[in-house]
Amino acid sequence: MQVGSGAYSGTAVPMVSARLETARHLLSDGDPNVADWAREVVEFLEGWKHRAERDERESWIWDYRIRRTELESMLRTTDSPQRLWAIGRLLKDAPPDRVRELVDRSLLTPEEILSTLPKLLDLDEGTRRKWTAYARHLIER
Repeated sequence: MQVGSGAYSGTAVPMVSARLETARHLLSDGDPNVADWAREVVEFLEGWKHRAERDERESWIWDYRIRRTELESMLRTTDSPQRLWAIGRLLKDAPPDRVRELVDRSLLTPEEILSTLPKLLDLDEGTRRKWTAYARHLIER
């Protein structure tokens, strides 16, 4: 089996973490060849995991380390302060394609955008108009 290959959906982190756990167990193997091989594999997998976790982060949220899955989980929790914060950050700072992706995946609806906008007091007027027009356009389709 090749350590650096395999199919996965979404993020590679769970698959790499499982392989890393297996490789770490082999570090204490009695055969020095196996232990040496395991050290190389652990080093390779730790680098892969680090890169996968970095790539999975929402890069446009510069003040927190939030992964895509964490942000999407916030959007799934109804009536929570985290959800309001997540929608606010999306509308204020995210690339428009990221917002459209979440709308396309039904994690955020145009109606939710419209109902959240009045609660986002720090949103500038131009951004507010842009997302209002976008949401209304989707609703009228």
